Amino acid sequence: MGDTLRILIVEDNLTDVDLIRESLVESRDFEVSCTSRLSDALALLRDEGVDLMLLDPGLPDSQGLRTYIQVRDEAPDLPVVLLTGAQDHEMAIAAIKEGAQDFVVKGQGAGSLLVRTILNAVERKRSDAALHASEVRYRRLFEAAKDGILVLDADTGTVVDVNPFLVELLGVSRNDLLGRRLWELGFLRDVAANQEAFAELQDKEFVRYEHLPLETDDGRKMDVEFVSNVYTAGGQRVIQCNIREITARKRAERRERLLRDILERLNHPESTTDAIRDIMHLIKTSTGLDAVAIRLREGDDFPYYGTHGLADSFVQEDRLVCSPDREGQLVDGAHGALPQTCLCRDVLCGRTDPALACFTEAGSFWTNCTTDLSASDMLEEHQGLACHRCNLEGYESVALIPLRANEEIIGLLQFHDRMRNQLSLEMIRFFEGLGSSIGIALTRKRATEQRALELLRLEKLNRLRHTLLATDPLAQKLQRMTDSIVRIIEASFCGIWLIRPGDLCGQGCLHAQVQDGPPKCLRRDACLQLLASSGQAPLTQGESQHRVPYGLYEAGRIAAGSEHKLVTHDVRNDPRMRGSELTPASGLVSFAGYQLRVGEGNMAGVLAVFAKHSITPSEDAILDGLGSTVAMLVNQAAVHDALLDSEKRYRTLFETSADGIVITDSATRMFKYANPALCRMLGYTEQELRSLGVADIHPPDAMAVVAAGVEAVLRGEQHPGADIPCMRKDGSIVYANIIGAMSRIDGKLCNVGFFRDVTERKHAEAGRDKLEAQLRQAQKMEAVGQLAGGVAHDFNNLLTGIAGFTRFALDTEPEDSASHADLTEVLALSRRAATLTRQLLAFSRRQPLQPEVVNINRTVGEMTNMLGRLIGENIDLVFAAGTDLGNVSVDPGQLEQVLVNLAVNARDAMPSGGKLTVETSNVTLDEDYVCTHAGVTPGDYVMMAISDSGCGMSTDTLEHLFEPFFTTKPRGKGTGLGLSTVYGIVKQHGGGIWVYSEPSLGTTFKVYLPRVFDEEVPRSRAPERQDLWFGTETILIVEDEPSVRRMAQRSLEAHGYHVLAAAAPSEADAVLAAHGADVALILTDVVLPERDGHTLYEAAHTIYPHLLVLYTSGYTDDAIVHSGILAPGTAFIQKPFTAEALARKVRDVLASVRVTPSTPTPSN
Repeated sequence: MGDTLRILIVEDNLTDVDLIRESLVESRDFEVSCTSRLSDALALLRDEGVDLMLLDPGLPDSQGLRTYIQVRDEAPDLPVVLLTGAQDHEMAIAAIKEGAQDFVVKGQGAGSLLVRTILNAVERKRSDAALHASEVRYRRLFEAAKDGILVLDADTGTVVDVNPFLVELLGVSRNDLLGRRLWELGFLRDVAANQEAFAELQDKEFVRYEHLPLETDDGRKMDVEFVSNVYTAGGQRVIQCNIREITARKRAERRERLLRDILERLNHPESTTDAIRDIMHLIKTSTGLDAVAIRLREGDDFPYYGTHGLADSFVQEDRLVCSPDREGQLVDGAHGALPQTCLCRDVLCGRTDPALACFTEAGSFWTNCTTDLSASDMLEEHQGLACHRCNLEGYESVALIPLRANEEIIGLLQFHDRMRNQLSLEMIRFFEGLGSSIGIALTRKRATEQRALELLRLEKLNRLRHTLLATDPLAQKLQRMTDSIVRIIEASFCGIWLIRPGDLCGQGCLHAQVQDGPPKCLRRDACLQLLASSGQAPLTQGESQHRVPYGLYEAGRIAAGSEHKLVTHDVRNDPRMRGSELTPASGLVSFAGYQLRVGEGNMAGVLAVFAKHSITPSEDAILDGLGSTVAMLVNQAAVHDALLDSEKRYRTLFETSADGIVITDSATRMFKYANPALCRMLGYTEQELRSLGVADIHPPDAMAVVAAGVEAVLRGEQHPGADIPCMRKDGSIVYANIIGAMSRIDGKLCNVGFFRDVTERKHAEAGRDKLEAQLRQAQKMEAVGQLAGGVAHDFNNLLTGIAGFTRFALDTEPEDSASHADLTEVLALSRRAATLTRQLLAFSRRQPLQPEVVNINRTVGEMTNMLGRLIGENIDLVFAAGTDLGNVSVDPGQLEQVLVNLAVNARDAMPSGGKLTVETSNVTLDEDYVCTHAGVTPGDYVMMAISDSGCGMSTDTLEHLFEPFFTTKPRGKGTGLGLSTVYGIVKQHGGGIWVYSEPSLGTTFKVYLPRVFDEEVPRSRAPERQDLWFGTETILIVEDEPSVRRMAQRSLEAHGYHVLAAAAPSEADAVLAAHGADVALILTDVVLPERDGHTLYEAAHTIYPHLLVLYTSGYTDDAIVHSGILAPGTAFIQKPFTAEALARKVRDVLASVRVTPSTPTPSN
């Protein structure tokens, strides 16, 4: 068609034709022709070319829609515009649906509208033609494409078209796919398999999967590339999915990657075992097969070196290709010792026939169905046996591919899968090529590892030689050696035998003689004793090789041979090993035995090794060297044992010595060693002592003596030893006599100190000194006491007279007279003087005691109020009474005196106030206490402690504390007799007193009185009546002091008594001779010129049994007292006494005859 449009008007109304012509004439682009009949128009179409038809459907020879259809059928590509009437609208629409381009209503379409309609129709027709041509080309491409094409409805996912290639690729019919939804198709396993994935596809409008596994209904698997996009076709949105098979490409990529990964693993510095494990994993992952395995040559067999996917039972049963027979021999085959068990033998031996379908030119075996493997596929000798074991395990697809290195088969690559048809010839050929690379690489890698392992073994064996030089016991060294040899060179057994002096032997010993008891060896120097062994001993019937005689077993034959070693790599066939007692099927290959020679070639033992591999020359050299090392160790052990014996003796002396021993570094003065005795002495462990030095165990004031002794030893002078104080760990002091010496130990100059514990001796000496001091003090106190007692006696006589006659004079003077006052003062002074004499007598223990059973708790309790008033309100009084306190036998008045004196002493020590504590308890004084405290005996005591919080006392004060007239008080403030009185009273009662005091820390007095187990007798005091002091009896006074005699006579006569007086015992005898029957009582001084008063009375009482006696004295002696205590029932009145006291006492004695029934009635 040129630039001018050829238009055919088909219209039977000429008016309408003219109107149309006029409208078209104006455009020079149109060439117009006309006809009134359809038949003519169709003829013109056939004869002439027309670019567009204006058609009236109502023609004389055709009416309605049929008119257009006839034109369309004649010229399908011709654009047609209908010329309709106003009522033909529906028919025009129907024509357009059938393919008409447009319609124009007559009378309304003139002019430019008609021109535009014609041009649009022509253009649309051209577009439709171009589209049709495009569709034809697309369809041809769609039909002929070598990619699978799937067209989906974009809204529903329904398959609307599919090309023939995809139908053929999937092996299904076109109708099997059309009308089904995408997720209903089963061949896409991983992608677009569900509605969610399709929704993603709709949303993205373009999806690409570079690698998509696809599986057909008949089980075929392939890799495809999947690309999808969305577009509109014919007014419909569709999704076109292009599926390209890339199986071959992916296979090539996988194989290339597998080859690269395998070679990388083989060149990696990991072990062969790890490399094989990784290779199998890579192959299994790449092929997708169920199981992969690799066998490698090891000696005469091809055991599995690695499996992946095979059952353990399968691997265990088929682990070895070669198996020993009942005699332990390997079954012979055409290529080495391979039994006729399965096709593995044929492939490993290279016995394959490529003419058979299951074998390849390269010597591999493969099948995709072991169940249907026919006899024609097999070698004749293996018909019925091939793949039997694999088939029983369920494997259908099986391949056996040899691994080669330098044309030698060194192993086997095995493939197994339970599915049929999993292998292909292409796959087998690929792995045959790969097998050569694997074989070469593994051979090189194993050789490298073997060399490295051998070097490592040699290094370890050499290192072992150096470790054997350590100072361990010989047996431990030898055991370590056998353990190491078995471990390092992977030996089966290693043993070391030595000639030992023991005479007990095993039954198998040729030199054993059995008598009574175990067998004894007659040739101890020709028997070997097994000292160390490792591994499994290769013996028959479990025989023991504990002791081996020369010539028996391998060890005995080595010892008896002339050569120093025997090495063989064929223990079964080597004639030198004849008679070897090896167990069947032991698998042993080599043996190496070495004589152990010491000194000038003397045989000391044997080193023997069995192994399942050939012992290399380097291992032989190392083992030979180790044998020399063992021989050297044996020789050293003999010397070492002698040294150990010597060291043991000295160590025993060191450890068991009763004296402490310490070794000190001379340079640092730090302790290096200490024996248990010194550790016990000082209270440290040895480890603790080794962290200390000389200065840490001695007081600072002793270091000068210690340093002088150390320096003397360093100068080489003889050290005589010295008693030096040492500090224990707990801070206490012990004494040791230390002697020093010099010695070189471990190459260093050291001091050796010997410590002998002299603590008890020092304490005994100190205790002796203390007791001697106490004894001297006691003797001094005794001497002072004797002097004081004598003075007190004379004073008491004088004071008796002074006080008595002063009282007589005082009674005659008016109370308001000056003389009365003077005499009263004289009487008071005489009483004070009497108090002093009583204190002197108490100190000198010459004051007679009248003891009673008393409980100290009761006494102290009764005196609490009085003591409180005595010490004052500014001092707190605390009484801590002991529970279940025992009783004591004491003079109650004297006990009260002790308590008062100690309380006053405490009060004076606390002028500003404080605390006074009285505490009682039962105590037992043992021998240890008595040894350090003079004056007491062991036994049970009641302790009374008086403690104050006062100023305390110095050591010097304590030494003189109990001396009479010693005082720390200012002049005029004390007599110095208070504590000496306490001392005398306590001692006179058989007790002891000790004081504990430190300046500013207070003082404690502890009084110990002997405990008695008698019951306490309550004291009753009846009110005194002076009218009862009078009497009429006759009384004889015997007194050598005139003033006392006159004073007593006057006093008693004043109380109504008839008194006779005598100045001496002889005068008394005369008086009694004259008036004895009348005398009721003798008042006699104890100390008289001729004989003592007690003797006087005893003689008189013999004659006059009714006589009573009342003794008087300025102090007591043994005449009427025992250890200062009045005999029971003895009446006594202490000088000085008053007239009233004398009258009362005389009355009490006379009244006792009537009160006490046991008293005998005086006779006339």
